[in-house]
Amino acid sequence: MSNLQRLVYSSRATFAQVQDDSGINREVARILMQSRRNNPRQGLVGALYFGDGNFFQCLEGEAEALDEVCERIRQDSRHTGMKVLGRHPIKSRSFSVWAMKFVPNAMQVQILLVSRGLTRFEPEKFDESTISAMLTLLRQGADADLLQVDASGNRRSGNRLPEPVAATASGHSGRTAMLFGAAALVVIACIAWLVLGG
Repeated sequence: MSNLQRLVYSSRATFAQVQDDSGINREVARILMQSRRNNPRQGLVGALYFGDGNFFQCLEGEAEALDEVCERIRQDSRHTGMKVLGRHPIKSRSFSVWAMKFVPNAMQVQILLVSRGLTRFEPEKFDESTISAMLTLLRQGADADLLQVDASGNRRSGNRLPEPVAATASGHSGRTAMLFGAAALVVIACIAWLVLGG
C-alpha cells in the first residue's frame, strides 16, 4: 500500500552567500547535485528555491524515505532552523520528473513577496496561502540548467545535468522569457508604488 506524502520545509543557510559567475551559490549547487544523485534511490522527487539565505523545499515520496531525509537535513551543517511548514498525504507526485527541480531566483517570487507585503524571502514566516502560492510557482517555474560541480565546488564545463523533458518543453523561447521578465519588472514597480503610497 502506498504511503505517499508531501513535505514542505524551510531552513536557513549557514554558509557564506558567495555566488559563482552564473549567480548560483556554490554550496547550493553542491546540495542540488547530491539531491539529484540520492533522491532517485529513495524514490523522492521535489523542488528547491533558495533566496535571501533561506531554503524552501518540497519533497514528495514514501513517509519512511521522507523521515530519513528530514533527519539528514537536520544533521547537515549547511542548514539551521529547519521548520516543517506542512506534511500531508498525496495521491500522486507533483514533481514526478524531477529528482530535485531548482527554480533560480525567480521574478515571480519577488512579485509574490510584494503582493503579500513581504520585503524578504523568509519562508518560516509564510502563512498557508503563501506556502501554497510558492508551491504553485515551483511547479510552474523553469528548472535551472546547472553545470556539474566537482567536490571543490568548481563547475565542469560541458557536463550538464540530465534535464527532464518537462523542464525544456515549457514552450517559452528566450525572447518570450525576456519579454515576460520585462513585464514582471513593470508589475513589481507598480505594486511597490501602490504599497508605498504612490
